[in-house]
Amino acid sequence: MAKRTARTIKANCDRLAREVIRLRDVVCQRCGGSVNLQVAHVKVRQYNVTRHDLLNLLLLCSSNPATGHKGCHEWFDTNTVLSSKWFEDTFPARHRHLAEIERNWETRTKTWRADDWLKVEKYLKEKLKDLRA
Repeated sequence: MAKRTARTIKANCDRLAREVIRLRDVVCQRCGGSVNLQVAHVKVRQYNVTRHDLLNLLLLCSSNPATGHKGCHEWFDTNTVLSSKWFEDTFPARHRHLAEIERNWETRTKTWRADDWLKVEKYLKEKLKDLRA
């Protein structure tokens, strides 16, 4: 069997994280809708430390042309001040956790190798197993 690269493990972590969030959140966390759901990152996903952090991910709906609903994901991305306040008020512990990560530059910018991604993958598989139980 070929050795898996950091890139392929990271891509699998993306897939696993989406599955975990869909099972955990079930509906849009802002409006309660159940159509056109997408996993959204509160803080940008460019930093490896927050990319698959389950406290940084939430399920939000996207626009629905059939109903005219603009979509909470779009609202969240385009209304930075309002969405930040909404997130802080709705999920205060998660907000504090992400603020702490933002303060630690070395944690945010660390380069990850395959071994680092394997730990994340294992964690996400365990979370998925727990949610399916």
